[in-house]
Amino acid sequence: MGTSGGVHSHIFEQIISLENLFEAWFDCIKGKRSRIDVQHFARDLEKHIFSLHDDLQKGTWCHGTYEHFRVADPKPRQIHKASVADRIVHHAIVRVIEPLFERSFIYDS
Repeated sequence: MGTSGGVHSHIFEQIISLENLFEAWFDCIKGKRSRIDVQHFARDLEKHIFSLHDDLQKGTWCHGTYEHFRVADPKPRQIHKASVADRIVHHAIVRVIEPLFERSFIYDS
């Protein structure tokens, strides 16, 4: 994953950089600091981020399962929530690739 060289390797290295992972953490927790899973992850934040970075770098990281639950605000719906670590990876990817795609999108896309 991402170790083949060239542009893709450069993008992958940006995604998994410690700086990007920590910034992704802050993006991930906006409005969610009071949630139990976020608080648990925050207790050992550096340990978790460094471990996530190592797993990504080694190619051993694997997206976990989703937690399923229902909410009824404003209407009943099912929610499928990824773990905090997985959400950090989601944010880390978006932080790097969104600017690349945004340049080619039309104003109202």
